[in-house]
Amino acid sequence: MKKYLFLFSMILCLGTGVARAQMTNGLKEGYRGFVDIGYSNCYDESAFTASTTHGWQLNRFVFLGGGAGVNTSGLFPVYTDVKVTFLDRRWTPFVETRAGVGICDHTGGYLSTVAGARLRLKGRYALNLMAGYERLDEGGTMFQDDVSTDAGFVARLGIEF
Repeated sequence: MKKYLFLFSMILCLGTGVARAQMTNGLKEGYRGFVDIGYSNCYDESAFTASTTHGWQLNRFVFLGGGAGVNTSGLFPVYTDVKVTFLDRRWTPFVETRAGVGICDHTGGYLSTVAGARLRLKGRYALNLMAGYERLDEGGTMFQDDVSTDAGFVARLGIEF
């Protein structure tokens, strides 16, 4: 009986150690930051973009943060960011939505929704490749009909830390 109890406790300890090791390979709760560059064709002319996002990883799958960016067409978006990572692997898919306001030359509501892939690198670093849809509603308010909309394709490449 003592042999079986000892064997059971060893299996339990080993299983706990393996589960703990698997949990530490993926995203950890805490601060995360992103810097990315990209291309967008949703304005009057094509534009190159750069942005930085900072926030908190709530659990292994959900990130919540905020950020700001700039592009060559004169838009400075300030946004909140929600990112959902689906798997806990070296290559993993994700979706991300940025919603906020675009200021300066183009003033109005800003929305960007992308799908992408995350490649985990060493430590907390990862490479993100994403493509999707970006939209800017210019002028007016939600109570007026004179709102013009620019929308189109966006592609971004980023590093996370």
